[in-house]
Amino acid sequence: MRRAGLSPILFAAAVLLGATSPPPPPSVGPEIVVRGMTTNDAQEEARKFTRSQAGGPIARWHNWLCFSVQGLAPEQGVMLVSLIKRDAAVVGIRTIDDRSCTWNVLIGVTADADAFAAKLVKYHPALFRDYDTVGLASHHELGVLAAPRPVRWLAVERTVGAVGSGASNEEASHINDSSHISVNTRGDKVAELIIVDPKRIDGLGWQQLADYIAMVLLTDPAMDERFADDRSIMSLFTARERGDPGPPGLTNEDRQLLRGYYAFDAYLPPAQQIGTIAASLKAPLPDAGKAPTVP
Repeated sequence: MRRAGLSPILFAAAVLLGATSPPPPPSVGPEIVVRGMTTNDAQEEARKFTRSQAGGPIARWHNWLCFSVQGLAPEQGVMLVSLIKRDAAVVGIRTIDDRSCTWNVLIGVTADADAFAAKLVKYHPALFRDYDTVGLASHHELGVLAAPRPVRWLAVERTVGAVGSGASNEEASHINDSSHISVNTRGDKVAELIIVDPKRIDGLGWQQLADYIAMVLLTDPAMDERFADDRSIMSLFTARERGDPGPPGLTNEDRQLLRGYYAFDAYLPPAQQIGTIAASLKAPLPDAGKAPTVP
């Protein structure tokens, strides 16, 4: 098995995390009905999940996932990860159960989430995305991470070229549909840190929490993006703010979006990638209520 080196962000998180917190109890939410979408609505919804590096290609997983969970009892961590793995399997992302694998997804449940985030911002400000390309995080990015919230996430990404994925920012030329030579790159997610504050998820079901984390992990939403309606599990905490239970798990629209997110050509320009996702949002699911098979 090929192993990757432990990302600095995950190493820092492993050092800082440590507090064990009580798990969220299961709950039941309402049935979600997906409404029809216009082309503009679909485009706008797709963009919410496709934050990209300085206008670069949309980042997604092209390799296996290996999980580490800290702050939960072992059996609770196994249950949470098993639910997330089920979502990953739908889009064809491999997961590894071998405990000797080098984990690239760290989920930390800590009662001191705000203090932990503050330490990351203070002591590790460079641990944001592709440092070689983007440089240090902006004050806005640091502020978003430090702001109190139920779930925080931090993705480690890189841009690679069609000739391979060994080094960041490899480039390859190709002839596009307009017969013009252009640089051909793709966005890779290589690691992700998820920070969960148990005080702010009290009353959630395991399915809700797992599916929320899965959407964060498998797509690339901004942490300060607002999801104001019930179309996605990402609206969960906005719904709770107004006194509603929120979606009980992935909605049909979430499944449609995931299908499109892992169906586009990784080397297409971002606008065309977003177009593929938007088209998937407008298309009916192969079997509504069940996870679709990715084309």
